[in-house]
Amino acid sequence: MARAFLERALGDAGIPAQVVARALSSAGSAVAQKAVTAAEAYGASLDGHVPTLLFAEELDGFDLVLVMEKEQRRSLVKRFPHMSDRTYRSREYGTGEPADVKDPVGHDQAEYNDCAKRLHRACQNVAERLSASR
Repeated sequence: MARAFLERALGDAGIPAQVVARALSSAGSAVAQKAVTAAEAYGASLDGHVPTLLFAEELDGFDLVLVMEKEQRRSLVKRFPHMSDRTYRSREYGTGEPADVKDPVGHDQAEYNDCAKRLHRACQNVAERLSASR
């Protein structure tokens, strides 16, 4: 969802960017139907998205890495310490608010909907911040 939301927010703000989504621990499974439903409520499509693992070789090309939760950031920075100054929680980067967007995996549709709402807003905030810094 984050990739789809961020692509749209950056595009709407006229910010050229390549947005990729990567997983830290599991890949290859289909996107949960609950995520598809939640994203569609914000006009986003997850068609064709398959979770892909993050590889160290990719990181040097990333200007910014956004994660959903504090623990995800901690795990990523532990594995790739050189990324600590480019890795943020989405809400933290967009608003300065040190808050997580709870990962809904394994939860009901309401949790996916709540996650979509928070991610959508976080991505809009990220685009606003990046637009203001141009």
